[in-house]
Parts: sequence; C-alpha cells; structure tokens
Amino acid sequence: MSVEKVDEALKAIEYPNLQSVQIIFNIFRQRPAEVFFGEAKRLRVGILARVPLASGLLTGKINRQTVFAPDDHRNFNRYGESFDRARPFPALTLRLDSRQSKNFAL
Repeated sequence: MSVEKVDEALKAIEYPNLQSVQIIFNIFRQRPAEVFFGEAKRLRVGILARVPLASGLLTGKINRQTVFAPDDHRNFNRYGESFDRARPFPALTLRLDSRQSKNFAL
C-alpha cells in the first residue's frame, strides 16, 4: 500500500495480511523513522522508501539559481503547505535561503 502521511501508514498496517507500505522517506522527511518504522517492524511489515531523492532535491543538480515551473510542486509548495507539517521542504528552504547554506551540499 502506498501512503502520503505517517497517520495513513499507521492505519494501513491495521489491515490483515498487509505485506508492505510505501511511504515518503528521505533526509528531509524523517518522521516515518521516528513514528512508523518501529511499529512496522513489530508487525513484520516491509517498508519501501518513496521519493528517496526528495523530488530531485538530493541529486546534486539543484542550487540557489534553480527555477521550477509554476506548476511544479517544488515551486508552489516550497514551505510544505501541501504536506504533513512534520515533513515539508522547509529544511531545504532554510539551507538554500540562509547564509549558512554553504555548509550543506546540494
């Protein structure tokens, strides 16, 4: 089963005979590891990482000058309005917008 949010994953593993859950998990979205992974392990449910390269943000090809198309979610969803608030893109935004971003390799 593929889900968007941790709450959905927790609900999904209540289904009998569920074998695996696909959930967004990458360096910017760590909430599944904090909340869901332990429960999935306890129930012996497999986990598939969805969007492991954060929609291309972890490929090394995106920098401060990168411009996304107006309809690209990385443009209009920059602050994570469309995501579970515990796992939006602000982690990237802070690094791209701050003067300390030179410490973070993109």
